[in-house]
Amino acid sequence: MTPENFKKGMTRLTTMFGVTLTAELADVYHEALSDLTDEQWALAVRQAVRTSEFMPRPAVLLKAAAVDVKLLANAVRVFDSVLESGEYNPHGTVWSYRAIRNSIGPAAAEAFSAAGGPSEFRRLAEGDSRIADRDLPFTRNRFTDAYIAAVRADSRLALPAGTSLKELAPAKLEFAKLEFATPEEAKGWVAKIKASVGGASGV
Repeated sequence: MTPENFKKGMTRLTTMFGVTLTAELADVYHEALSDLTDEQWALAVRQAVRTSEFMPRPAVLLKAAAVDVKLLANAVRVFDSVLESGEYNPHGTVWSYRAIRNSIGPAAAEAFSAAGGPSEFRRLAEGDSRIADRDLPFTRNRFTDAYIAAVRADSRLALPAGTSLKELAPAKLEFAKLEFATPEEAKGWVAKIKASVGGASGV
C-alpha cells in the first residue's frame, strides 16, 4: 500500500478508537501490514470501524483483509442484480425471495433477507430519493457481508437453486470460480454442465 493510504487508514482507526497515533505505533503496524494492497487495507479499516469495539491489533486487520477483493466486487454486482430484479405491478415494486433464490442463487436470497428483504428494497426503489441515496450504502454493506459469508461457507450457494449435485460432480466444476462469477456467468456454467452430462436429472 502507499504511505499516504496507510497514514489515512491509521488516522481513521486511531481517531475512531481514541488512540494516540505515535511514530512507534505507526511503525509497528506498518511493519506487519505493509504487504497489503491499498484495496485490502481499505477493506480491513472499513471492517474494523464497523465491527471492532477497541483498536484492532495487526493480526485482526490481516484477517479482515483476507476477504477476497474479487468476491467483494462480485457481491456488489449481485446486489445490483437483486435490486434490479423487482417486478412492477399496480401496487408497486415486488421482490420475491423464491424468485431470487431460483434465478440468482441461495446466497443472494439469504443476503436479500439479511439486508432487509422486500420492504427495504422497495423503500430504496420507491421512497424519497435523498433518503434512498443516503441509506443505499448501508443496505448494500449488509447484503455483501451476508453474501460473502454464505458463499465462503459453501461456494455452491452462488449457483441458482435446484442445481443438481449429480450434474456438477461429473463436470468437476471448480466452485471457487463461481465466487467471482456474475449471476449471468453462473447460469452459463450450469447450462454447460447440464449439456456435458446429457441433461442428467436432479436430486
